[in-house]
Amino acid sequence: MTLEEENSVSRVGNRVDNEPQMEMGEVLREVLLRAKDDGRITCGVYRSAHKLDMDPDHVMLCIHADSSQEDVALHIHFTLMEAFCTENYIRLFKVDGHEQLAKLLGDMKHKSIMATADDNSPVEEAPRISTEDCVCLLVEYPKEMDATTTALLEFYQSHIQMGPFPHIKLAE
Repeated sequence: MTLEEENSVSRVGNRVDNEPQMEMGEVLREVLLRAKDDGRITCGVYRSAHKLDMDPDHVMLCIHADSSQEDVALHIHFTLMEAFCTENYIRLFKVDGHEQLAKLLGDMKHKSIMATADDNSPVEEAPRISTEDCVCLLVEYPKEMDATTTALLEFYQSHIQMGPFPHIKLAE
């Protein structure tokens, strides 16, 4: 069996054998919605870089949105984060656009990096995420793995040998 034949058997488009009706865009969407509900998402380049620096062992996924803008600083940040993720065995996916991620995560607020002030008084309410924050996301591991998360991780494992980072079109 050739590599092409093997790939056509193991996947059709972005589908996985054990989830024949579920496209990977739908799987990623479901994983993100569950992570959002559980408070396991970090949004934004700088917050993500801080999280990777402080606690990389709890990061399951890093997601970069392809941006049509030619932002050199963002490109440099992405390149450094991609290298860090590769070095630390953190799965990195690329998705089509940050606008869809912003719609999906729209009402989410940033996690507060510091829950209380020095005098133990509560810190101001965390701001809502902006569209620009959705160019980079980190997703922490769930307490228990479910079939959807497992399917996404298996998809990553099967595609990482074919190229540097799998690209998924996020479901609407």
